[in-house]
Amino acid sequence: MKSILLVDDDRFMCDSLCTLLGRFGLRVDPVYTLEDGYKRACETAYSLYLIDLCLGTDHGILLIKQLRALKITAPILVWTAHDPVQFEPRALDAGADSFISKDTAPECVISRINAQLRREEWREGWKPSSTRRVALGPAVLDRSAHTLELDDHNIIKITKRETDILDLLAGERQRVFSARDILRKIWGPASLQTEDAVHAVIKRLRKKLESEITLEGLIESLPGRGYRFSQKSSSLTLTA
Repeated sequence: MKSILLVDDDRFMCDSLCTLLGRFGLRVDPVYTLEDGYKRACETAYSLYLIDLCLGTDHGILLIKQLRALKITAPILVWTAHDPVQFEPRALDAGADSFISKDTAPECVISRINAQLRREEWREGWKPSSTRRVALGPAVLDRSAHTLELDDHNIIKITKRETDILDLLAGERQRVFSARDILRKIWGPASLQTEDAVHAVIKRLRKKLESEITLEGLIESLPGRGYRFSQKSSSLTLTA
């Protein structure tokens, strides 16, 4: 399991972020001061470090420099409400790998963390692992278990075909996929199935999604064009 050291003096934000990252199979150890962050980094090696810039009377840039002085090569991500125009260059110059504003959509936070973890695996000579769990607005899609997990931990079981279609639509959220596109990508170009099979699977999937109010309309239909992931499904939020 990948591990993250989270250094942030906002305990409510820490709890919310720990819950979110935990849903994606990431272990998060939160600490709330620069001193505790440095001490924990000396004691334990982590896959990634997530550091706020404002740590009471201390500044996260100092901690970034201290971690690099310890020869820690794992990714360091800045996680802050500070103005990126003013502080991002300073953080990157100090040794950070990326800069994430606290108002960034949670899906993007997860994607940036996973991207840094994959990059580190490549650097270490390992084949990057695939991301098994994907944020879909108010739910998390588990590609392996074929389930949707909601914020209240309710689980909706779906089929592999339904999983593949959700994964396809969520992977390119602005794109409209015709039934022919979906048939070719999910069933394969040699399949003897017709577009009716696509419509039937999406109809069953929608029925399952509509059992939860937060998932209604997750898949949009555009008459004469096809289907796409809902442009309004971004309700997975961090609570401060």
